[in-house]
Amino acid sequence: MGEPLGVAVLGAGSMGADHVRRLDRVVSGARVAAVADPDIERARAAVAGITGVRVHTDPETALDAPGVAAVLIASPGPAHEAALLAAF
Repeated sequence: MGEPLGVAVLGAGSMGADHVRRLDRVVSGARVAAVADPDIERARAAVAGITGVRVHTDPETALDAPGVAAVLIASPGPAHEAALLAAF
């Protein structure tokens, strides 16, 4: 089996933090590689205890982080389109 799929989670509010937790503890074959949130402390809190995760305030920077091969958009609705277009 190869390396786990590196996922960038965009948004670290309650939904994003839950996705981070699930990727880290429940989903096999994937890992959280990067998290982006305008509130850097909220992003850091979401990944507390998870090693090797890069934390960013800019979604595009998170998408470009080493090891990112997939994206999970958990930002507020109005930010979805920009995040999706950046991911493409």
